[in-house]
Parts: sequence; C-alpha cells; structure tokens
Amino acid sequence: MLFIREVVYMVQVILAKIESIERCVNRVKEIYQQGTLEEYLYQDALILNLQRACQQSIDLAMYIVSEKGLGLPKFSREAFKILYENQIISEITCEKMTGIIGFRNIAIHEYQNLDINIIKSIVENDLGDFAAYIKEILKDIEDFQ
Repeated sequence: MLFIREVVYMVQVILAKIESIERCVNRVKEIYQQGTLEEYLYQDALILNLQRACQQSIDLAMYIVSEKGLGLPKFSREAFKILYENQIISEITCEKMTGIIGFRNIAIHEYQNLDINIIKSIVENDLGDFAAYIKEILKDIEDFQ
C-alpha cells in the first residue's frame, strides 16, 4: 500500500512542476504579444518567466532521476542526459533542454549581458521545446502506471 502512495505522490509532484512550466510558457506568450522588447518591464517579465520555466524543467528532471534511482547528477545538464539514457526523453529533447541551462545561467548571473535578440529568438522559436519535454515526461508517467 505504501508503494501506491509513493507513486501517487511522485505523479502529483511531476504534474505540479509541469503545470508550473506551462503557466510560465503561457505567460511568456501573453507578455510577448502585449508589449515591446524595447520596454524594460516587458523584458524583465519575459526573462523572469523564461527563467522560471527553465528552472522548473531542471527541477523536474532532477526529481525524476532521484525518485527513479537513475543516478546522481553532478550538474543540471547531466539530469537531462540521464533521462535520455533511460529512454524517458528523446535525444533531440535532451539537447534542447540542455541548451536552456545556458540561457538560465546567463539570465541569472549575467543579466546585464542578455541580448534581446536571443530572448526574441527563444520566444519565437523555442517555446515548443518545453511542450515536447512535457509530452515525453507524461508519456513516461503513462508507461510507468
């Protein structure tokens, strides 16, 4: 009986993290449509929500790796690699999600150096990467049950 509770809890945590990622991505889309990237208020709101989506994606990967006992990543990038090696996410998704770590690190540590064109490119071209990641995680949950 304890095992079922553990699985239910794990699924609840995963779904909560997915909901947070989706909320941030949707917020990015809303903000991008409403304002202009030349305005700092919109830049800050976009960057903050992108950063949150990135961090939640990393946290989700680390959580799954930990709960499934798949290893002990030393760096955030390794968590995505472990998910790929265990056929939870695809190689393409692994590469895309690993790439978000670079953006997150710049957003956190080198905010002043963030290029608006990079933010624009992410919003216009890469938000779907979060959806692909979520889809593959949900597929794994479905297979797990």
